[in-house]
Amino acid sequence: MFRLLHFTRYQRASLRRPDLLYLLDHTRYASSTIVRAPPSSAPREAPVPLVFPTIRGWYDQESKHGINTYAAMLRELGFTTIEVELELEKGSKEKKLDDLVRDYAKELRSEIALASIFPPVLISRGVSTLAVHAYVESYPVSGIGLIGPVSLVPRILTLPGASQLGTRATIPEFNYEANFPICLIESDEVLGNQEHVSPWMRTEISRVKGVSGLSDERRIYGILRSWLDEIGV
Repeated sequence: MFRLLHFTRYQRASLRRPDLLYLLDHTRYASSTIVRAPPSSAPREAPVPLVFPTIRGWYDQESKHGINTYAAMLRELGFTTIEVELELEKGSKEKKLDDLVRDYAKELRSEIALASIFPPVLISRGVSTLAVHAYVESYPVSGIGLIGPVSLVPRILTLPGASQLGTRATIPEFNYEANFPICLIESDEVLGNQEHVSPWMRTEISRVKGVSGLSDERRIYGILRSWLDEIGV
């Protein structure tokens, strides 16, 4: 069991304490960030943290599927994990999808800046991958792991607060050079369709893995673990 400690600022001391869990408190936004250190039994302490972002109230049931499991198992290998549940102030949601996603990326950057000095590896699933795409357009990373960035993201998205706004939008386009390692985990069906295989999926630094089902947590964990070993973080 972890004890929950509340801080207004991130404190870097005692990261090897396996019984400690850090919650970052904020006043401007309602985002919550939980930093968990690796246990003392881990074989090493990895310098690069793993960040798992989700977006509160926006397809988050699907985006969160398996995330806690991956984070817990990767901590056992020596990684510090940072689980970020993103939330913007109320007025921020009444925007176009492009601007909204980039606002989530800025908020994610603020959370990461509080919790780490190293460019992290971002691991996300479903709609949360949109915030990661927007993040890497502007901010440094050590790599990104994307789970279901095509099959788990509706082509037409209902925006946060759409029950009041009645707003739906198509997925925005992102422009960035993939000069960092990428692990793409998708369904075999999606990867078999060339329409969905964008150029960055075919770069030398990418690992593209198909799975029969994106609910297979053990299989996905194995892919992530092997990829993290490959990129040397």
